[in-house]
Amino acid sequence: MKRIISIAAVCIYAAILLTGCNAKPRSYGIFCFDTYITLTLYQTDGTHTDADIFGECRELLTALDHNLSAHTDSGELSDINAGAYASPVKVSADTYGLIKRCVELSRLTDGAFDITLGEISKLWDFSSENPSPPDNDTLKALAGQRNYENIVLNDKDGTVAFTKDGFSLDLGAAAKGYALAFLKERIKSLGVSSAVVDFGGNIQTIGAFPPGAEYYSVAVSVDETNAAIGRLRIGEMCVSTSNASRRYFEYEGERYHHIIDPFTAYPAKSDIKSATVLCEDGLNADALSTAFFVMGSDKALALCDSLYGVEAVLTLNDNSVRLSNGAREIFYE
Repeated sequence: MKRIISIAAVCIYAAILLTGCNAKPRSYGIFCFDTYITLTLYQTDGTHTDADIFGECRELLTALDHNLSAHTDSGELSDINAGAYASPVKVSADTYGLIKRCVELSRLTDGAFDITLGEISKLWDFSSENPSPPDNDTLKALAGQRNYENIVLNDKDGTVAFTKDGFSLDLGAAAKGYALAFLKERIKSLGVSSAVVDFGGNIQTIGAFPPGAEYYSVAVSVDETNAAIGRLRIGEMCVSTSNASRRYFEYEGERYHHIIDPFTAYPAKSDIKSATVLCEDGLNADALSTAFFVMGSDKALALCDSLYGVEAVLTLNDNSVRLSNGAREIFYE
C-alpha cells in the first residue's frame, strides 16, 4: 500500500512546451530567494490586471523570503534559531506548519532531508567570494546528528523549541517548494486559470492547459550543458530537480557542490547525477528531490514507489535514467 504524505524543483533547467497553444503569454521576473523567478500567464478571468497579479506575487514572495531566511535578523526562522534552545518560540501558524511538515519529511526520508544543517551550511558558505572546504574534524563532529529529533513542536501553543544546543535550522532545501505552493494558491485566487512559474528551475504548472494545448511538457536537463534528457507530460504539477551543476566551487582541483549529505557533512556522493521529483505539492517535491539525490537510486526509488502521488526521474552518473513506476507513463525522450 502506498503511503500518503501531507500536502499544504536545487537546480533544474526546464522549458515549457505548450503543444498547439494560441494564447499569448505574458511574463514577469523577480529576483528573490537568492534566485530568479519567472511567472508566465496564459489565461486569466480579467478580474485582476496582469500588473496587479504580478504585484501581489512579488509582495508574497518578498515577505516569505524575509520570514524564512536564515540570513536576516528579524524573520521567524531567525527568531527560532536565536531563542528556541533557551525557551519555546511562538511563531505564526504558517511557519509552524512548515517546520512540522519538514520534521515529518526528515523522518520519512530517514534524515536524508534534514532542516537542521544550519551550522554545517555556515561552514561551507557557498555564497562566499572565495569558498574553501571547512576543517574536516569540525565537520565530522557535526555529521549524522539527526537534530530534527531535537525539535519540540507544541501544537496547542504553536511554539518551536530545541532540546539541544549547537544546531540551527536552514530551509534551503524546502523554502522554494514551500513558497511555490503558496504562490500557486495565490495566483489561482486572482482568477488565473493557466500559468507557469519557473522558480529558479523548480517548475510549477498551474490550472488547465492553454487553449489548444494537450498537456504541459517540461523538458528536463541534468547539467550545465542544458541538453534535455527527456520530457515530462504533465497537468498541474510541481517539478523539482536537485543536482550539482549550478551551485558549487572548485578548490585544489576538486569540485564541491551545495547538496550536503547530513551523515557526512560533505557534499553528497551517490550514484545519482540529478534527481527530478514531481508531485502536486511544491514542498514535498523540493524536499524529496534533495533526499533522493543524497540516498542513491535504489533507496530513492523504493521510497518513491511507496508514496502516493510522487514520481521520480533519476539520472545516474553514467547518464542512464531510472524511473519510478508512474514516471514510465509520462516520461518520454
